[in-house]
Amino acid sequence: MKVTSGTKIVCRSGHACGLLQVDVNDGQPILPQHVKVIGATSVENGYACDRCHAPVITCAAGAWRVHTEQGWVG
Repeated sequence: MKVTSGTKIVCRSGHACGLLQVDVNDGQPILPQHVKVIGATSVENGYACDRCHAPVITCAAGAWRVHTEQGWVG
């Protein structure tokens, strides 16, 4: 699955928590500079939605995964 720059990063409830700033194919690493966080708070190993506290960005082995309306990418 390919996700384009400008895609919203959302929680499972659909709240906007950030924007992806580059085009990404599933499995391609996402780096911190590829993401603009707007409605999420830093937590251990990523970010969680400010409203529902669901994970929206996770980090493992130096690569990020983000949750979009299409599911997890990265």
